Amino acid sequence: MKQFSHFRWFVLGAILFGFALVLAPQLAKPLHAASVTIDAFGDTQTVSQSSVGTNNGCVAASVPGGQRDVSVQVTQVGASTTASLIVNGGGVGRLAHDQGTDVKSIATINYDGDCDGGVLDPTGISPAVDLVSSSPANTAVVFALYSSDLSTFLKVRVWTSATACSYAQRTLTSGWLSGSVPGGIIFRFTDFQTDTGAGCTAGATFTSVGAIQFISDGTLNAAADVSVDTLQSAPVDYGDLPQSGYNSITRYTVNTTTWAVSSNGAAHPIDPGLYIGSVIDSENNGQQGGSCNTDSTCDDVNGTPDDEDGVYRKAPDGPWTDGTSHTLRVITTGTGCLSAWIDWDGSASMGDVANESILTNQAVTGSNTATDIPVTVPSGSVTDLYARFRLFPRQPDGSCPATSSPLPPDGQYMSGEVEDYYITNSPTALALASFSGKAQGDKVNLKWETGSELNTLGFNVWRKQGKAGWKQLNADMIAAKNPGNISGNKYNFTDANKKAGKTYKYKLQVLSADGSSSWTKVLKVRVSK
Repeated sequence: MKQFSHFRWFVLGAILFGFALVLAPQLAKPLHAASVTIDAFGDTQTVSQSSVGTNNGCVAASVPGGQRDVSVQVTQVGASTTASLIVNGGGVGRLAHDQGTDVKSIATINYDGDCDGGVLDPTGISPAVDLVSSSPANTAVVFALYSSDLSTFLKVRVWTSATACSYAQRTLTSGWLSGSVPGGIIFRFTDFQTDTGAGCTAGATFTSVGAIQFISDGTLNAAADVSVDTLQSAPVDYGDLPQSGYNSITRYTVNTTTWAVSSNGAAHPIDPGLYIGSVIDSENNGQQGGSCNTDSTCDDVNGTPDDEDGVYRKAPDGPWTDGTSHTLRVITTGTGCLSAWIDWDGSASMGDVANESILTNQAVTGSNTATDIPVTVPSGSVTDLYARFRLFPRQPDGSCPATSSPLPPDGQYMSGEVEDYYITNSPTALALASFSGKAQGDKVNLKWETGSELNTLGFNVWRKQGKAGWKQLNADMIAAKNPGNISGNKYNFTDANKKAGKTYKYKLQVLSADGSSSWTKVLKVRVSK
């Protein structure tokens, strides 16, 4: 989460469109997900069973091992008798598990290089598949959920050998309607457990996978239907709202007894074509805890570079107090739907009071597209504000949902990004990526990094010690290295001959091309005795 008023941000807001809240370099995304596709469901196949019993089918397909081996087992019939597993029906590139009225069934797909009637070969994929290695590293097996009318189970098994295999599953709730924005079903590698029920004594090694099994279990509810797309391993982006109350919409937790989602944190499997700002990184979960929890930078410091970089506070801007008006600018790339929230009452919930949803399902498209959000601080707002911005994929018909059907601040969606921010009532501009200082002997070494220098001329370094006034240390302005450019740079300044046992205060003055300037908060550095 970016802290809008912490000095990691402070200075470049005025630099970027005046008071940029964050940085938003408008360059091509440097980190692209290199997901490993298990099945894009583009090779047509239908297997049906019309009575209690099992039917099998196998086709050559663009999948690990080259064969998709399908079994459909019907366990209950009634007014209808048929269950089917349909791949690429109508040419839409999806998998559908359909059950007739009163019908219960289990559909299983083996990816093991064999067509052998559903019998699995634990080492049939040769060479073995590496589901992890990419940049950024893949952290989960994921797929897009297009519809789920009744509660059902989805399960993934992974084998390295006959005695080394792991599984994870999800209980899907009902009500994910066909035509809605596709959800993201996420099986994190860390959630997989050794599958003793399959005869394994050790877990699978995800960098060396010899067989994969996907199971759609419709025995929870007769007539349950589910439709999914693109089974793959991929990196995942999470949020970083703080632990104090926001855990339920930040952390993603699955109860491994019931396999239902118990903490519904925001998450997006990474798509290189849909993101906020200029960079995106992957995490294993929502980032909370430690010092970064209090200064609101947990996702900023996790992964390189800092990917909380897509939201600006435009100039002219001042303190966020009751009744004041402001404009936030969000930079996006790709075709999606943008939504945003601010927790005005500090209840650790987004959208529980009026006006907390500041943008709902806004259609965006194109590269480095700017969307301005007008904001008026309502009466009675808390001093420390938290904001969330989410970019979602579009609905299958290419549209965004109506504003009467707002997309939520929590939950998992296939592709896009979530960025979280901390806003205080400071009038200081906000956009330095970092500003830090460290004493080494009798020297104080200052470092700062910018995220963008669109409106930046340069910097002045100021120092204060004891009762003395502030003193500018550099005789000439420290010139910006990338003036007028959306990319930033790194800077160093050494203040020598400092006295042991003394504490020195430092601040940066950022000089803008429009003649204005802004300041960081004061940094304190103590020189050891």
